[in-house]
Amino acid sequence: MKKIVYPFIFFSIIGISVYIMQMLGTKLPLFVNNHLNDLLIIPINLFAVQLLWGVLTGTIVFLRLGIVATCVLFYSIVFEYILPQFNSRYTADWWDVLCYLSGGLLFWLYQHVVIKFKR
Repeated sequence: MKKIVYPFIFFSIIGISVYIMQMLGTKLPLFVNNHLNDLLIIPINLFAVQLLWGVLTGTIVFLRLGIVATCVLFYSIVFEYILPQFNSRYTADWWDVLCYLSGGLLFWLYQHVVIKFKR
């Protein structure tokens, strides 16, 4: 379970720190300011799913590639296509889609390399 809790907490702290620094007006490198949280959001959410499942059932769930891809697709459509049409806070950006995809890949590889789920 530690292999799920630690990255969840680590990524969450990084994401929250970036958000707080943005709210305080701290000048951040462009990638950190514009894309880091997009890279982290997919792993944070999928680790949260694994963590919640583990707490409720006592087992670690393996999230298949289809579930990870569905999460990436959902975030891409909602945050890069739908929301920019209704709220100026959101901007359609292909780099964010690439970050969602990279975050999903990072999570999926973590499952296979660190947690070592066997197929």
